[in-house]
Amino acid sequence: MKHRLGIVFALGVGLLGHGAALAQQPAPAADADQADPNAPPASPPAPPPSPNPDAPPTPPPPGDPAESPEAPPPVTLPPYLTGNTTTPLNPPPPPPVPGGNGTLTPPGPGADAGVTPNTLPARVRWRGSNLNWGTNATTTALGIGRDNISSSHEHVSMGFGLTLNYFILEPKLADGSPRGYSLRVQTAPGFDVELTNSDTTTTKREPLFRDLPVQAIFAKPLWRSADEEWGVSMAANGTVLLPTSKLSHDRGVYLTTSPRVSIFAIVPLRGKKADFLKNVFVGTSLRWDHQFTRATVPTNPDIQLPRQTLQGTMTMSDQLTGGSVDTNRLATGAFLFFDEKLFGKTFWLFLSGGLQYSLLNQPQTSGCVKITTGCVEPTRVESPTTTRYTTSFGIGINYFPASEWGFSIDYGNANTQIGLDGKRRNPFYSPEATLSAGLILSIDAIYERLTGPARDEPFIVFGSNKKTRGVPQAAQREILF
Repeated sequence: MKHRLGIVFALGVGLLGHGAALAQQPAPAADADQADPNAPPASPPAPPPSPNPDAPPTPPPPGDPAESPEAPPPVTLPPYLTGNTTTPLNPPPPPPVPGGNGTLTPPGPGADAGVTPNTLPARVRWRGSNLNWGTNATTTALGIGRDNISSSHEHVSMGFGLTLNYFILEPKLADGSPRGYSLRVQTAPGFDVELTNSDTTTTKREPLFRDLPVQAIFAKPLWRSADEEWGVSMAANGTVLLPTSKLSHDRGVYLTTSPRVSIFAIVPLRGKKADFLKNVFVGTSLRWDHQFTRATVPTNPDIQLPRQTLQGTMTMSDQLTGGSVDTNRLATGAFLFFDEKLFGKTFWLFLSGGLQYSLLNQPQTSGCVKITTGCVEPTRVESPTTTRYTTSFGIGINYFPASEWGFSIDYGNANTQIGLDGKRRNPFYSPEATLSAGLILSIDAIYERLTGPARDEPFIVFGSNKKTRGVPQAAQREILF
């Protein structure tokens, strides 16, 4: 931002002296010795006329100012010249930008009065909308991790996504004062293309569409300390997942409701005056998924498999597997988030972890099962498995060389607690662990730059509905703010 310093010079001109006005006065009396004795005595002078109250005021004599000029206002220098950060400037607000919401934040301390700044905070209501591209691969496909007997766990794919975000209620009112809460809606369509050869696709380079989330997110600050070093806020997220993915559609999923609630806290580290590590953003989340499905097990009417009945006869069935559908899932998570400046640009680092509880449907059987030899009562497992546990871990960075674009690199692992060998798995690594790299293109920031002025910081809504390969029932690894 270019700054101009306006210097005001006040020049006062004082006019000293005045011209004497010649008035009509009688001639001075002659000397007594020179007086004419025969002259008549002088008459007394006439009294002055009485003032007229309706007459206008007498104009001042030429050369006298009518009144003293007002002193010029004191010159207030910008804080970056005086070192004063407590006296803000009050420049007039810039004119509305075409295409904006009509109200822009006036330039802050340090901006020149009356000059529209080159950058502003994000202002359009649909900020947070972006295009994203990414590629991810299992660590085993990259030669990292243990050696596998086969390549069944090796997977490489490329994904494309679009995040659409819109603020129905802005965090601030039209006059710039805080509203106290905000409401936005969001959706994120996308698809993935597998680059390896596996049994999950039927054609080469088949695009696999993801489930489509439709979200309404209500956010509200709960508490802020007097020094603004500490803060607590919450977000309530009402999400509905539409079964647009091949996996959900083929398993008989009609709809998934996914309400969520998150608590965020800003915790100071070195203080807001520090150059780095000023604070850390921590939070915890709770999520409940309920699937509306065709049956308690995966079914597909388009696939008829021959099966043998208990009587020994053959029948056709649309049941895909004998495993239970995760009708209800409870997911808990926690995350840690740093916001720093690297080479003057925005740098983010995050850590996340979670535990998901999948509640399994129990089979409903009668006390008697009829077979060819009679009636048999089925035996039951004394301690059946009713819950499936899935752990997740993620670490990643995001860097934005400009507010219009940035890139991300992250590592993630999500797997069941018990592996195929019957042993507990490491929550930080498994054969399904993935490395991902992505590119984020902020379409709203590009729009603001084209219409002017450009924004000074990126505004990115993080969210992903990518499927995590290798986890039963396609558990989702997601970071959502």
